[in-house]
Amino acid sequence: MEEKDEAITARVKAHFAKDAHLKKSDIDVQTNAGVVSLTGEVRDIMTSANASWTAWQVAGVKSVKNDLTVKEKS
Repeated sequence: MEEKDEAITARVKAHFAKDAHLKKSDIDVQTNAGVVSLTGEVRDIMTSANASWTAWQVAGVKSVKNDLTVKEKS
């Protein structure tokens, strides 16, 4: 049975909320047929990688498309 995309999105957001760095980041999560798309801006590449890894751990996720941008250091 296919997971409902809204349920997957909610679980990914819940996982992000448990992580101090991800919780502070401006990440938008969308799911389409089990493919999670991450968009928004993060402070560094490690946060971006952590977001992808965290999303992968969520039940029902078939793949993760990371379109996060890293803020330029001023």
